[in-house]
Amino acid sequence: MPAFAGVLAILLVAACRGAAGSASHSPTENLGADYAAIVTPSDAATAELWSAVTAQSTDTATIRAAANVCFDADMKMNSNLLAFEKKVPANVQRDIETARTATSKEIADLKLMTASTTDDQLMGAFDAFAADETPLESAFVVLRGDLDSPTPS
Repeated sequence: MPAFAGVLAILLVAACRGAAGSASHSPTENLGADYAAIVTPSDAATAELWSAVTAQSTDTATIRAAANVCFDADMKMNSNLLAFEKKVPANVQRDIETARTATSKEIADLKLMTASTTDDQLMGAFDAFAADETPLESAFVVLRGDLDSPTPS
């Protein structure tokens, strides 16, 4: 009977290690969902900003308010991406840094938008923001591919 108990103990330890090993894989399986949770608020805020700028009647107060919301969302996303970077494989970390760098450029543009005092300053800062959208989107397309995350609709 003691030999049976020893074999049972070894099997239980092996089973626990297997469970621990598979548990360590579950965070990587959820990286796409974690990523989506990080970027969704920023995506929504960016869509609202574009809506405010392209509205039939341009209201600079509404644009500045939308830029401020977008600024806050991008700041939070950039911070969350920094924390998220620690969860991902090394080959994905470089792409997160590229995305964070692109986001930082947009954050600077948004700050200029919110601080603008004239319509020309506001729209000049928005033009810089719009120009920085292309590299930002490219960086996030690569990152989504790394994480096998679907393109947002």
